[in-house]
Amino acid sequence: MTVHLPDGWRSVSQGRRLAREPAGGETLETWQEQRPQEEVYLIAAPFTECRQLGDQAFVQGLRRFYRDNAFKIAGWAQVVEAFNSDSDTPLDAFFDQGPAAPAPPSCGWVTLRSPKRTRAFASPA
Repeated sequence: MTVHLPDGWRSVSQGRRLAREPAGGETLETWQEQRPQEEVYLIAAPFTECRQLGDQAFVQGLRRFYRDNAFKIAGWAQVVEAFNSDSDTPLDAFFDQGPAAPAPPSCGWVTLRSPKRTRAFASPA
């Protein structure tokens, strides 16, 4: 399945992402699942995936959060602080997607077409 996304957006679906390429004002992501599927789940939005941070940075952030907040009440500010303290990369865009986001993401309709079927499915994005 190939997904056409606005610049800055990413998608998540079942299977494996084979490619992610810029294409003239949009981004194309190609997904593949080895087994036949009755339904396809697709989430797309301008978000950051944990894997973009890198496994080591993500695990370090989790460890720092646990070490600093074990047996305490912690909130979103403590999560942000723990991840930012050990990171060499600015994580503002990543954390702006969380509970501190000023507004929910905009929604629209996406049409998914299977190359092996003639039926089209539409679902809220």
